[in-house]
Amino acid sequence: MSAPEDQTGLMWSDPAWPWRPLNRSTALQYFEHSPFYDPNSNNAAARAQNLDPSNEAVLRPA
Repeated sequence: MSAPEDQTGLMWSDPAWPWRPLNRSTALQYFEHSPFYDPNSNNAAARAQNLDPSNEAVLRPA
Protein backbone atom coordinates (compact mmCIF):
# COMPACT_ATOMS: atom_id res chain seq x y z
CA MET A 1 0.00 0.00 0.00
CA SER A 2 1.40 3.40 -0.93
CA ALA A 3 1.72 6.29 1.50
CA PRO A 4 -1.21 8.73 1.45
CA GLU A 5 -0.63 11.99 -0.39
CA ASP A 6 0.35 14.88 1.90
CA GLN A 7 -2.55 17.33 1.73
CA THR A 8 -1.15 19.78 4.27
CA GLY A 9 -0.78 22.66 1.81
CA LEU A 10 -4.06 22.15 -0.04
CA MET A 11 -6.87 24.68 0.23
CA TRP A 12 -10.44 24.42 -1.01
CA SER A 13 -13.34 26.80 -1.40
CA ASP A 14 -16.62 26.64 -3.28
CA PRO A 15 -17.08 29.80 -5.37
CA ALA A 16 -20.76 28.95 -5.90
CA TRP A 17 -21.46 29.26 -2.18
CA PRO A 18 -21.28 33.05 -1.46
CA TRP A 19 -25.02 33.51 -1.75
CA ARG A 20 -25.60 31.41 1.39
CA PRO A 21 -24.25 32.22 4.84
CA LEU A 22 -21.83 29.65 6.18
CA ASN A 23 -22.91 28.78 9.70
CA ARG A 24 -23.43 25.82 11.99
CA SER A 25 -26.44 24.63 9.99
CA THR A 26 -24.85 24.93 6.53
CA ALA A 27 -21.19 23.99 7.16
CA LEU A 28 -21.63 20.28 6.48
CA GLN A 29 -23.49 20.97 3.22
CA TYR A 30 -20.66 23.28 2.16
CA PHE A 31 -17.83 20.87 2.95
CA GLU A 32 -19.51 17.82 1.40
CA HIS A 33 -18.37 19.23 -1.97
CA SER A 34 -14.75 19.36 -0.86
CA PRO A 35 -12.15 16.71 -1.78
CA PHE A 36 -11.57 16.23 1.95
CA TYR A 37 -15.14 15.08 2.65
CA ASP A 38 -15.50 11.36 3.29
CA PRO A 39 -18.83 10.04 1.97
CA ASN A 40 -18.43 7.05 4.30
CA SER A 41 -18.10 9.20 7.42
CA ASN A 42 -20.48 9.24 10.37
CA ASN A 43 -21.57 12.72 9.31
CA ALA A 44 -22.56 11.48 5.85
CA ALA A 45 -24.45 8.52 7.31
CA ALA A 46 -26.32 10.80 9.72
CA ARG A 47 -27.27 13.23 6.94
CA ALA A 48 -28.48 10.35 4.73
CA GLN A 49 -30.88 9.40 7.53
CA ASN A 50 -31.98 13.02 8.07
CA LEU A 51 -30.35 13.04 11.50
CA ASP A 52 -28.55 16.04 12.95
CA PRO A 53 -24.78 15.31 12.92
CA SER A 54 -24.24 18.07 15.50
CA ASN A 55 -26.01 15.79 18.00
CA GLU A 56 -23.13 13.56 19.12
CA ALA A 57 -25.53 10.82 20.20
CA VAL A 58 -26.45 10.06 16.57
CA LEU A 59 -22.77 9.59 15.67
CA ARG A 60 -21.98 7.00 18.32
CA PRO A 61 -21.83 3.37 17.21
CA ALA A 62 -24.79 1.28 18.34
